[in-house]
Amino acid sequence: MVTYKKEKPRAAKKKQPKDTQKTATGKRKRSEQTATVADQTATTTVQETAKRTITFDEANAIVQDQQFWQRCEYVMKLLTPVVKKTKGLETYGCSVSIVYQTLADLLNDLQYCNPDDSVVVQARSLVEDQKFDTMRIAFLLDPTKNLNDFVGDDCKKALNDVPVVTKRLGCSEDMVKSIVREANAFVSFKRGMSSEQKAKVAWLAPMDW
Repeated sequence: MVTYKKEKPRAAKKKQPKDTQKTATGKRKRSEQTATVADQTATTTVQETAKRTITFDEANAIVQDQQFWQRCEYVMKLLTPVVKKTKGLETYGCSVSIVYQTLADLLNDLQYCNPDDSVVVQARSLVEDQKFDTMRIAFLLDPTKNLNDFVGDDCKKALNDVPVVTKRLGCSEDMVKSIVREANAFVSFKRGMSSEQKAKVAWLAPMDW
């Protein structure tokens, strides 16, 4: 009688993922890149911290420096009018003409006129460089504003600004002449208004006025 040995079932071979070596290499590269970026960030942070750090003696010298605190107090006094006026410019109802009025009020503030009025001259020069012509025109055409509130000869400058701005906006020559004529007529009409008339129309919108 012939006896046959039973063969043990072979275990199924686990499928190896393709490109295992490549995947591992890619992960290692990404890990190295991440580590490099982290090191660079840490180094930059340390350098920035080192730049901002001062010694105790230096900090103590600042605290004990009376001239430093006197200058800080002087700077705060200069900034106070600006901070107060800026609050009004941050409202939704603020118009360009209000910006002009605010700047005019700041120029006349005693903080900037006493005892040295050179600050006003410098501020005026700075404002002129920021396309101040549009503000002058907006103030000129605002029915709620008084022409006497213009600073210096700004009313005359505003009328001279009208053709400059209209040309800059791409208006034709005929349209520029028409707008200049209307602006001058508006100024003449506004000058001739009585106080009662101004009070009566002051609450109207510019388009309705």
